[in-house]
Amino acid sequence: MTLNTIYLICAIAGGTILVLRIILTVIGLDHGADAVDTVDVGSDAMDGHAVSGMNLLSLQSLAGFFTMFGLVGLGLLQAQLAPIWSLLGALVAGGITAWATAFIFFQMGRLQSEGNMVISDAIGQVGTVYLTIPEKGSGVVTVTVKDTLRNLDAVSENGQRIPTGAIVRVVSITAGKILVVTEQSADHS
Repeated sequence: MTLNTIYLICAIAGGTILVLRIILTVIGLDHGADAVDTVDVGSDAMDGHAVSGMNLLSLQSLAGFFTMFGLVGLGLLQAQLAPIWSLLGALVAGGITAWATAFIFFQMGRLQSEGNMVISDAIGQVGTVYLTIPEKGSGVVTVTVKDTLRNLDAVSENGQRIPTGAIVRVVSITAGKILVVTEQSADHS
């Protein structure tokens, strides 16, 4: 088997996997495809929590490697370079492609967040009354919890009316997950 044939097989196989993966993603049939991604490079385990690193041996990275390996190898052979230089160029191009793909997917994975809010994280935060808090009853307070602005139900700690726009501090949480707030005076900001 010639080097030209090897490059052609790699380019076709890698390209086919990439195209199929894209088609499956577009039509929504790629569920569970990440199960193939099993080897993490740079995995770190601290305090029992695994922090996933870049996955160089994922399906996307390997398909990208073989596609670019084949295409660049074929291109360099067509440019009349010596077979050793075409092989070296193909390996470098494939390696860069695999690394870039792993890096992109790693960065995309970092964009995900849990979306769960622990309401006790609001204690001590300063917010603004969105809907007036009456003497007896609840209003709504806008407060930042875990870098996310939230509108949460609130009652006054002292049973006093707190008007819309007033600055408040969350002092506790009731059993019903309602914030207990106290109005901040202008000199205590």
